[in-house]
Amino acid sequence: MFDLPDLGKDLEEHAQRIDALKQELHDLYASFQASSLFAAMPGADPGALVEQAQAKMREVGRKLVEELENFQLVLRQRSREADQRLIHLARAQQLAQQRLREEGHPEFQEDSDGERGVPQ
Repeated sequence: MFDLPDLGKDLEEHAQRIDALKQELHDLYASFQASSLFAAMPGADPGALVEQAQAKMREVGRKLVEELENFQLVLRQRSREADQRLIHLARAQQLAQQRLREEGHPEFQEDSDGERGVPQ
């Protein structure tokens, strides 16, 4: 069933992985900028450097998208679990109120005006 500490742990783990991938993309971009300076040197193959950098960025970008999709799935699942828990709690509350009415508790009895509660 739904457990808030587990939810917090799941969310934190996904957030850490997403942050790590974002940092990796940032580092790759910085590395690409630095390699652009070397590409201008005589004998360097700028096309190969660009292709390598683009391939790495695409791979990290794919991982980031995958992690975001996984994160979204976890959120949807947790949301369904929370909805089920709320339905369960609402039903339990209804049953408890019904039992209190049946037992004659004044807070759950209606007066002649159709109002509930203890007369003032």
